[in-house]
Amino acid sequence: MAVINGAQDNDISHDKTILENKTKVGLSFSEAKLSDMNDAKSILVGVSDDETTITSAVMQFGISLYGNKSSANVAPIANAGEDLYIYVGGEVYLDASNSSDNDGKIVSYEWKENDIVLSTKSSFYKSDLSVGVHTITLIVMDDDGEISSDTVSITVEEGYGKI
Repeated sequence: MAVINGAQDNDISHDKTILENKTKVGLSFSEAKLSDMNDAKSILVGVSDDETTITSAVMQFGISLYGNKSSANVAPIANAGEDLYIYVGGEVYLDASNSSDNDGKIVSYEWKENDIVLSTKSSFYKSDLSVGVHTITLIVMDDDGEISSDTVSITVEEGYGKI
């Protein structure tokens, strides 16, 4: 307790803020009833004094921020759009503008393919997709810390022109 109480922010480090942020994420992990020790380590590793690292950490596991669960809160609705078909070298526009939150607002967007973050904007263009089917996941978080996700499939084929 003495070490925790002794943590301070100063010009050299922001130990107090880092500790507070890691505590929020740890409590979120616990409140979500997660218990795997490797996952616990993984969720905390990127948390720093930057407030945005808290959002990234909880979004990584699709959990709500600690204390933000309210019986009156309604989770947001993620909408990644319709499935798309393009030829190699083509460009797609991914747009989350049809996502919504009935009792607040969406405060963050994250587009991922597997574990790779493609964008944190509500919409963006993607043009370097290889032949095959790509499943892109949109994760949105509302101002109460609730998270929702949706996927869009992009089928990329050999050839030229419109499909």
